[in-house]
Amino acid sequence: HDVLVDCVDDARCKAAVLDACGRARVPVVTVGASGNRRDPTRIEAGDITQAKDDRLLFWVRKICRKEYGYPKGPPSGAKNNHDPKPWGVTAVFSTERQSERGFPPGAAGGGGG
Repeated sequence: HDVLVDCVDDARCKAAVLDACGRARVPVVTVGASGNRRDPTRIEAGDITQAKDDRLLFWVRKICRKEYGYPKGPPSGAKNNHDPKPWGVTAVFSTERQSERGFPPGAAGGGGG
């Protein structure tokens, strides 16, 4: 099988790549941020909706929902069980906490462009 491995550091570009791959039915594996993370035993792979403590993937999900129509979560008024429906996008990410500074919109790795 062919697969695209996405290592883009800009959230808007990364979201565009994921959406284009989804529409073209090209399998993709995306990679989250690694800044200030040093423990390789904390690296995991799973659906992008399951990635925690990764500001880059947080912004990517936000952009995908807002600009490309990806599902957000439970409908308004429904209980949020924090178990989002998988998007079918494999992500490699670390469960090690990232610096609290994160990536503001417009910054490298953030929601800018």
